Amino acid sequence: MNVMLDHCMVNFVKPNLLGTRKEFCNRFINPIMNGQCSDSSPYDVKLMKKRAHILHETLAGCVQVSLASNSVEKQMYSEMFFFKFF
Repeated sequence: MNVMLDHCMVNFVKPNLLGTRKEFCNRFINPIMNGQCSDSSPYDVKLMKKRAHILHETLAGCVQVSLASNSVEKQMYSEMFFFKFF
């Protein structure tokens, strides 16, 4: 998933909700990516979980993610998510 594209879409709907691209990377992307490595320290994993939770809570009011709802959509878009912005 292209996270920077997600940042652009959210920024279009809710400007500056996630900050600038640089702030977004420093605040969310870098800690989340660092915590997912196989050699991540316990501190990195804890920080990753905290940042992922904060990001989820921040986006809860304006982004809704859902999987394909019917069998045709599931066949066509088995690996896709649908985003609804409010």
